[in-house]
Formats: sequence, C-alpha cells, structure tokens
Amino acid sequence: MKTITAILLVLFLVDCGKKGNPSPPVPVIPRATTDLSVAQQGPTVVLRFSYPSMTAAGKRLNSLEGISIRRYTEPLPPTLMGRDPEELTPGEVAAGQPREVALFRNVPVLPPRPFMALSTEIDSIDATELPSVTVGAEVLFTDSPPVRGEGGVPLRYTYAVLARGPGGPSEISNLVSIVPVAVAVPPKGLAAEALEAVVLLQWQQPSESIVEGAPPPLIGYNIYRFPERGEIAELGNPLNSSPVPETSFSDAPSYGVHRYMVTAVSATRPNLIQSEPTNSILVEFRDLVAPPPPPEVITLAEDGAVRLLWDAVPATDLAGYLVYRLSETRVKVLLTPAPITDTNFRDADPPRGVTYTYWVSSVDVRGNEGAATESAPVLVAR
Repeated sequence: MKTITAILLVLFLVDCGKKGNPSPPVPVIPRATTDLSVAQQGPTVVLRFSYPSMTAAGKRLNSLEGISIRRYTEPLPPTLMGRDPEELTPGEVAAGQPREVALFRNVPVLPPRPFMALSTEIDSIDATELPSVTVGAEVLFTDSPPVRGEGGVPLRYTYAVLARGPGGPSEISNLVSIVPVAVAVPPKGLAAEALEAVVLLQWQQPSESIVEGAPPPLIGYNIYRFPERGEIAELGNPLNSSPVPETSFSDAPSYGVHRYMVTAVSATRPNLIQSEPTNSILVEFRDLVAPPPPPEVITLAEDGAVRLLWDAVPATDLAGYLVYRLSETRVKVLLTPAPITDTNFRDADPPRGVTYTYWVSSVDVRGNEGAATESAPVLVAR
C-alpha cells in the first residue's frame, strides 16, 4: 500500500511540473504620442513631443526603430476668402489674432481616420538620427512648408506622428494644426545696458515680414535669456508672461554674464507664432550698488597728527574704507591707496598750521564706492 501511494505522489508531482504550450510574445508597439504641439518660428513650423518611452501594453520601450511625421495641407476655402473674420465667429476672435488664423476658425480639422488617408509622410526619422533632434526628454522637428499657397491663399497644416517599434507602428498621435502667417523679420538694433538694479534691453520695431510686401501682424515681443556659454538648442520659455508691447524690457537676473534674444510675436493662441530670434547679445550684470557712508567721522587733534574715528558700516559685501584729506581750497588727497578695514585712521604727518576736513567713504568687494562723510574742520598746530 505504501508503494502505491509513493508512486501516485511521484506522478502527481511530475504532472504539476509540466509546462503547457508557450504563450505567443506580445508585439513591441510604442504607445501613441498624446502631447504633440506645434508653433511657428520665422519661416519654419516646429513640432515637439515627448520621446517615446512606453509600449502600448504599458511597459518600458527598449527598442525604438524610428518616428514617422505626417502632414495634411489644405487651402482656405474660396468662399471664405475676403471675408471679415469678425463675421465668421462673432465675439470669438481673439484680439490681435492674425486674419489668416481667424478665417480658418470655422473650417473643421480632419478626424484621425480621414487624416491618415489624405496626409502624406513628410519625413521618417530613424533611431540613429533621433539623438540629433532630441532636446532633453523631447523630440523637436522643424518643417519648412510654404507660408501661403498659390495666389497668396492662406494654408493650414495638420500634423501627426507615429512611433515605430519592432512590432509595428503606434496608433496615430493627437492631431495639431497651424495656419502660418507672414511673421516679422527679427527685430534689429538689440542693445543691452547693465544698470544699477536691472539689465535694460532695447530694440527696433520691425516693419518687414518674411513675405515680401506683406506687413507683419505684431502683438508684442518675447524676451529670452541664456547662460553665457553653451549651445542654444531651443528658445524655451520667454522671460515675459505675455508679449511685451514696448520695444524695451527690464530684467533683474543673477549677477554674471547673460545672453539675450528677442522675437516679434504675431499670436500666442491657438499656437505661438513668432519671428526668428535676434542675434544674441552678451551683457555682464554686476553689483553696482555702493555701501552706505559712515554716519559720522570724528577728528581728534594729536601731537602733529590727526586721529579719525567712525562707526562700522553694516554692509555684507564691505571691502573697507577710503580716507581723503581736503584743504581749505578743497584740494582732495587720497590717504589710503587701498581700502582699510579698521574704523579709525591716523593722519601722521599733515601740513602744519592749516585747517583740514576729512572724507571717509565705504567701498564694497566689487569696487563700488559710496558717498563720503565729511568731518568737522580741524587745525593742525605748527
């Protein structure tokens, strides 16, 4: 009986250890992009989206073969040419919105399925090429389509991207559309001046656009700041929260050398539409605020000398004090070629029989000298 039980137990264990037919591997298909966005910068259209990193099954994507960029082009319908944008969407046209953009507001964008049937692939970026178009965690792609169609007809471009994996392409991304406009050429005459508390930027308003003979729609300017060194791969976010209407801007950066650029803005919604940036300009912003003067300077006549006393100045960046002697004719002589840190000074050998006053000023570590405090007159006996 024990023998039979042992045999049955062995058969049970063997049966439990059997493997069934292996499941087919799940195809590695990238997850569809959902954050595709589009903007115009000068004559180019800039697409940006997160680098594909997940599969459609929710796992990490370890093998990306490439990315396909698709575009659909449509001219403004003839029935809308010459119409007033305010008549198309009463009360809905944003202030300052370019006319071409407003005219397209009532023209519906293609749904995904018709888009895939009518659009064309304008580029295919292989995995080996992706590093050259990747900035941080995003892919940036630039397109240079015509700003206007035949006869000056406004055009609207709709874009989508599909990521390719070993198991095939992803689903179509979200669709984005843009109506390019005749944006201004980059502003000229950008100048920067470091003042006591801010960097003042000034430039000239552009009067020409990238389309010959077309006046540029202009609602303001964007200002960008960058470190002194390093490649500028993208403009990023401007310093201003909304377009600056004036041709000047005051910035209060940290101390150091900074680079600035300015663009002319035609629209901020539904897409950012702006000119190419100006050439960058370097400016050094440093501390120009001098420390306060000593509140009082006391003079004590000694045997053939004058002793000066004053209270310390409360400045965290104080380097020291400079002491001057002034004659009755107000001729000033510097007695301390370099700042001294003591709050007293002895003029050991002033000319005798002459009445003098003394100046004491504060100097910070950056060489900023504050106003001087003048002592009461003192006569040095013969």
